[in-house]
Amino acid sequence: MSKIEPAAIAAVAARVANGGMSSPRDIFAIFQFGQTTAALPREAVVEFLPLPDLTRPPAAPRALAGVFNLGGEAVPVVSMAALFGGADEPGLYSHMLVVRSGDRRTALLVDRVLDVAETAPDALRPADEGDSLNGCVSAQLAHDGALIPVLSLERLLLAEEKARLADIAEAAQARIDEWSPSAA
Repeated sequence: MSKIEPAAIAAVAARVANGGMSSPRDIFAIFQFGQTTAALPREAVVEFLPLPDLTRPPAAPRALAGVFNLGGEAVPVVSMAALFGGADEPGLYSHMLVVRSGDRRTALLVDRVLDVAETAPDALRPADEGDSLNGCVSAQLAHDGALIPVLSLERLLLAEEKARLADIAEAAQARIDEWSPSAA
């Protein structure tokens, strides 16, 4: 078993304290949904989870795969494939990237997480107009001989979609709270 050096711990603590990466390298979560490979800055991702059982509210939009209970918090799950017009058929080994948007967590359902890659700053390139994924791409990441679109969390959903997702999450949270042992 290898020992973690104090300098490495200090470097990670400095990155967290600064709200991002303070070193000359950045870390990205690289994932796949449908035929698309994309990335998010690692600091945008709270955690990676396997796909749990989801509850899908009636009349939910197609991109909403469902809602699940994560430690007492209702977390809506958005299917990246459905959001971008693809088939929404999660597989047995699908993953979720839990992200924080404001004061709520949201999970992004993807086919699989491919890598968590540390990259040099010169690996980031300006976004191509033709590869904008409906305007959600903020940059491109050169990784393993390919250019991977880096998504902007702020641009994934329209304001109306964010509001509807918040309403659905609030309704699910009320149901969780009603059934929790402390509510009795």
